[in-house]
Formats: sequence, C-alpha cells, structure tokens
Amino acid sequence: MLAKDAETVAANVCAAVLSNGRRAGRFSLSIDELRRAMHLSEDQAKVASLLAANRQWVRLIGDQVVELRAAGIYVAKVTLDLPR
Repeated sequence: MLAKDAETVAANVCAAVLSNGRRAGRFSLSIDELRRAMHLSEDQAKVASLLAANRQWVRLIGDQVVELRAAGIYVAKVTLDLPR
C-alpha cells in the first residue's frame, strides 16, 4: 500500500476518514480504525497519517487520532468523486 506515491497515500487517508463518519461533530478516526479501514499495519497507518498531516490535510491528536481539516475534507471529496 505505501509503495504508492505519498500524495496518493495521504489523499487515501483523507478519503478513509471522511468515509467512516463523524464523531462529536468532526471527521476523525483512531489510528486503529484507520488501519482497519485502509488494510494497513499499525506502522503503515502511522506513516500514512503523517503524510497527510505534513500536507496540512489532517490534524493528529496525540499519536492515536486522525482528524480531517477543511483542506482534507476537500481532498477526500475529490478522491471519492463527491460533490464539492
């Protein structure tokens, strides 16, 4: 999975978070939920979330939660071909 280019992996993180719903008014997933949604190992999920965070598409809360930022929501919608 992480053999893909970094931009694609980061966009797929955003898509996975958006696809898996809202919690407390925010789009977020734990690293474990992200791992399961993307079929990754824990280390791969952490690297993937860092790739998205480096692009300012997600915010990492501690080392356990990935939360979409506004730019990440847009990227996820483009990735999933949803209306923007």
